[in-house]
Amino acid sequence: MREPARRTTRRRLARGSALALGAALLAGSLAGCAGFTADPALTLGLDSGLDRPALLYVNDEWVGTFPAGGQRNDITTSAHGGPPWRIEARTDAGVTLVAFEVAGEAALPDGAAVATSCGDITVWAGEARPTSLAHQPGSSPVACD
Repeated sequence: MREPARRTTRRRLARGSALALGAALLAGSLAGCAGFTADPALTLGLDSGLDRPALLYVNDEWVGTFPAGGQRNDITTSAHGGPPWRIEARTDAGVTLVAFEVAGEAALPDGAAVATSCGDITVWAGEARPTSLAHQPGSSPVACD
């Protein structure tokens, strides 16, 4: 026996709505996996005179590991939260060598320079290295271990 046309139409509409909802949820999940984020990007620079790798962190999340003696001014970060940004350079042993906070884009460029027992390191946030960044000569170096 055949169902009335009205009941069949309701079932088709309900099934179509469920499929549309499922497709929307899948698209949202895939967008999250593809790296789409509302967090603003931040550009960092690093000038390392260290004798060991430097690990960079933004808001306590690892951004990358950079080789001893490396220099970069194009390290882009995203999906590490928005301002204020807390930037840190650490040794592979977990010792924090450089740490500073940037309140927002209006505060760029900003950074820090430090002499350590394993070499000098300068880290900055922004497109260009601030000219005012220099470690204080004669100060006792930060221990790397």
